[in-house]
Formats: sequence, C-alpha cells, structure tokens
Amino acid sequence: MFNSSASNAENEDYAKNTEEKLSNIVCRITGEKDVAVMVSLESNGETVYADAKSISKNNKTDAQSTDKYKTEQTDDSEQSYIIIENDNGGEEALVVTKIAPAVKGVVVVTKYANNSAVAERISTAVATALNISEKRVCVVMGK
Repeated sequence: MFNSSASNAENEDYAKNTEEKLSNIVCRITGEKDVAVMVSLESNGETVYADAKSISKNNKTDAQSTDKYKTEQTDDSEQSYIIIENDNGGEEALVVTKIAPAVKGVVVVTKYANNSAVAERISTAVATALNISEKRVCVVMGK
C-alpha cells in the first residue's frame, strides 16, 4: 500500500469540520448559542492507496570447483497502483483508507470557563471526542 500526505485544503477542511462539531458539543454543555473553538493539527492526514506488488527471485549457482559453489540471488520487485474510473470518466488510484490528521491542541472560548465544573466537563468532552489528553485542551473565558 502507498501512503500520501493530505493536502493543506483537506487538512483545513478537517480542522474546520472538527471545530464545528466541537462547538456544537460545547454549546450543548453550556447552553450558549455561540462558542469559539480552534483546533491545531500536529501532522497531515494520510491517504492509503491500494497497490499490487510483483516480486520475482532468481537464483544462479555456479560450480567453482568440486567442493565450492557460488550462489547469486537477485530480487526484482515491481509496484503498481490499482487504478479505477471515477464519476467523471477520469482515472484515479483506489483509496483503501484515509487517516485523519493528528490533533496538537484545542482552544475553547466560553463565558463559562470560570465555572470549574463546566470547564472540566468541556475539557473532558473535547478530549474524549478527539481521543487526546485533557492537557491538550484549553478552556478560556470569553466575552
């Protein structure tokens, strides 16, 4: 399989969609109509493409004398990607899976950040949703 890094536009879309989803979660926790959420990404996402590998091995043995032999092995491999026709009639590589970018940290701006119980619930919810440590979540007071 072949891996390729996601483009900046794909990463920005991922961050924006994640921010919107987290904003909805935080609004449900606080009752606010609007909160600000920023997600920073640590790494690019990856796309894994299906491939076909062909490996051929050749062994060649030469007798150098009655009790000595020289063996030479060569390995030839060829890798190609499985190509499919897309909806527009063009060709593209077959995608096996897409791996989401790693999240570096999240900032949540809410007017309830001074309430430690609410801030803890927000931090726990965000960390759980993204499978990150609560140390990577910052809940701050907004106006």
